[in-house]
Amino acid sequence: MTHSLVGQCHCGSVHIKLNRQPKEQVQCNCSLCSKTGWIGLFANPADVRIEADANILQSYVQGERMIAVWHCCKCGVTTHWTMRTENADIMGLNARIFDSEGLKHLPTRHVDGASF
Repeated sequence: MTHSLVGQCHCGSVHIKLNRQPKEQVQCNCSLCSKTGWIGLFANPADVRIEADANILQSYVQGERMIAVWHCCKCGVTTHWTMRTENADIMGLNARIFDSEGLKHLPTRHVDGASF
């Protein structure tokens, strides 16, 4: 049985549906994750549906310019990140935008991103 997760930013302008149950949550201590309070879920983009009006999502690209981190222009909540390469098979979703009840059973993997 496939369980989907539905989440949204604080103001409700961005809705994200994950059509597959993630295996874990990832908590990283890099400067970006630490400052945004990010706890991530990894997903294949084919399993994710993002709904937002045109121009409501804005991206931020940092460091080695490998990923774009997306946030809602109205409330500022970081919703997800995408790879900046063609045909990427992974993206990250902000676990905090989803109902915590649907995620509480997931193990949390801690990543030392500050050392990368």
